[in-house]
Amino acid sequence: MARNVLIDTQLKKTDLRGNSVKKLVALFLALSCGAAQASLIEYNDYTLDTDTAIVTGGGLEWLQWSETKGLSIAEVMAATSSYATDGWRLAYKSEMAALFNDWQFTDTLWDEQASSRQRLHLTSPYEARVNTLISFIGVTDPRTLLSGTYEGSSAIFQGLVDGVYGQAFVTNMPTNHNGVEYTGTAFLGNEHVFNIDYSSSIYGFALVRDLPSVSVPEPASLGLLVVGLAGIAFKHRKN
Repeated sequence: MARNVLIDTQLKKTDLRGNSVKKLVALFLALSCGAAQASLIEYNDYTLDTDTAIVTGGGLEWLQWSETKGLSIAEVMAATSSYATDGWRLAYKSEMAALFNDWQFTDTLWDEQASSRQRLHLTSPYEARVNTLISFIGVTDPRTLLSGTYEGSSAIFQGLVDGVYGQAFVTNMPTNHNGVEYTGTAFLGNEHVFNIDYSSSIYGFALVRDLPSVSVPEPASLGLLVVGLAGIAFKHRKN
């Protein structure tokens, strides 16, 4: 999680960064209380630790996408570089596809090839599974419409080369496609070149790290990552 340059002028710089700093500091304080108080939720061979906002499954630990919502690529890359020894990095397309495939919320397999682009419309038999996935990886895009309140999770992931990134999202907002009603949409995009300052108020980042050989709670190391990101965000906010 992190930051180092100017912010997209479309975003409200002071409010967004101020809220980001507050959120990150609050997370660090929660982590500092110790892992013994961890609250775990399990589903589909994945586990969410609600105290650390870490999802474990598929051989990886995932930081909830909502924890980096609204931050820029520069911020996230600076943070992961500063705390690379803790193992945090952006997920690759293959890991994003594996995550979606593990949750089996569609009859179609997600393609791990970096050049592919898939947008799938979701059907009612998988509605509960989609909603649970969104709650696990963190809501980044809540929407209230006349038809109801809906939630979505969106994230940026690492491309095959530096400076190239992909986008993914899953939402339970209904849609009509070719006259057919669907209960949601999921997307796993091909790679794009984004400006290093790119950020979005509805996108987070897919940060992952490999599972340790022996599972040991590490609130301190994640806390350092959070504090580092908060410090960078605060410095940018002052500028």
